[in-house]
Amino acid sequence: MENAFLKLFFTQILLTCFLQAFAGDNESYYSTKKIDVYSTKFIESRVKVKSFIEKNKFYVFSLDENEDRFSSEFVIPNTDLAMLDSFAGSLGFIVSNNYTSINIESTRTRLKNELEDEEINLKDEQREAVEIGVDKTIYAEIKTKIDYSELHIRNLKRELSDMNGKDAAIRVTLIIYDDIGSPESSGNTELAFVNMPGFEYGYLLTENPKAGLSSKAYESYAIKYMFTRGKSYFTIGVMRDMKPSKMDSSRISELFLVNFGQDFYPRHFGRGKRKFLNLYTGYQIGGFVSHRNDNAVETFVPDINLSMGLELFKSRNILFDTKANYFLPLNNLNYNLRGFLFNGSFNFVF
Repeated sequence: MENAFLKLFFTQILLTCFLQAFAGDNESYYSTKKIDVYSTKFIESRVKVKSFIEKNKFYVFSLDENEDRFSSEFVIPNTDLAMLDSFAGSLGFIVSNNYTSINIESTRTRLKNELEDEEINLKDEQREAVEIGVDKTIYAEIKTKIDYSELHIRNLKRELSDMNGKDAAIRVTLIIYDDIGSPESSGNTELAFVNMPGFEYGYLLTENPKAGLSSKAYESYAIKYMFTRGKSYFTIGVMRDMKPSKMDSSRISELFLVNFGQDFYPRHFGRGKRKFLNLYTGYQIGGFVSHRNDNAVETFVPDINLSMGLELFKSRNILFDTKANYFLPLNNLNYNLRGFLFNGSFNFVF
């Protein structure tokens, strides 16, 4: 009898610790919302978020501020979800807006059934205690069972109450980034370095070809190495006369080119987040060394290209890209070698 009493006593202690720990650690919410926004008025937007939270008296988990990023975590009633989406849209360009919800009806039903069973069990134990009467040893065992049942019922009711409260609320993570208009990474303003080698084909149509100096059209083949998702890249390649003529010995037949370039996504046409047809503008700076048909070699000539492009398809691993440039040598070759340069390229994660 004594061993049975000790067994029940320690079982009560263990179950009490378990139930209290379970009830105390369950701080997660069944619905979550994460919104990322780029704002051209970063400081103003940061103030608006704080005012929005304070005005609506939302419970705040955290506010994290730095020079170009503001993160806030708070809880809203699920009836305010539409209001939150409308407010986020007023802050700037929404990069991502993700809502996740978990169906908890089966868990709620299980807890209710368990509560009903425990309440019936408690009534049986209380009736048994009355019937036992003066037998102190057996009564102590029954009292231990009653205490456990009462504790279990309290914890089940608390858990159901917490569940109902959390089911009616949404935990929100709202992050604002300063829209500085530079090549951005996917998800924040820090540089996201990648290793994406590739190939680029080009077709140059010169505006003012001149006999003895330049051809009407050149084509180029280059290695294009992209090193940020922004996009920043290097190209190195060769451009050749498409209609070489040995009769014109002084015509430029080949150019060896090295360039550095960056592309910028516009704020109102997807910001480069789409898989298809992302518009962008960009530039290249660098230079070339030209060779003529008579093997004469020019010194290094700087050049600059201004471009507008369209990403045909983009994923995390590959990129098909096209663009139109204005090719502009920065020396006395300018007038007879400048023109429109059309490129197509393919890059892949290596």
